[in-house]
Amino acid sequence: MSVALQAPFNTIQVMGRLVKGPSNVNDRYLTEDIPYSLVPISCLGKRLNVPTPIIDALINIGCIVCKEDFWKSGRTLEQLGLEKMDKATLMAFLS
Repeated sequence: MSVALQAPFNTIQVMGRLVKGPSNVNDRYLTEDIPYSLVPISCLGKRLNVPTPIIDALINIGCIVCKEDFWKSGRTLEQLGLEKMDKATLMAFLS
C-alpha cells in the first residue's frame, strides 16, 4: 500500500484510488478502540500476569494524542464483571 505524498494525511491511495480516512485524531478508531478494547486487554494481562507492553504503549500514546486519560475512562475488569474471578475461572470464561 503506498501513501500519496501530495495528499493530506487523512487520504491514502489504495489500488489506484484515493480513500478518505479520519479527518482528525479524535476519531472513533482511537476514542472507542483504545478505552473499550485495549484498556480491558491490558487489564486482563495484568490480572493474568501476561505483559502487554505494546498495548500499554499504544494506550499511553492515545492518551497523549487525544488528551484523555483512557486508563481512567476505559472499561475495567470491575465494569465487565470479571474482577472477582480467579485465574482458572477467568481463563475458562475467556475460552
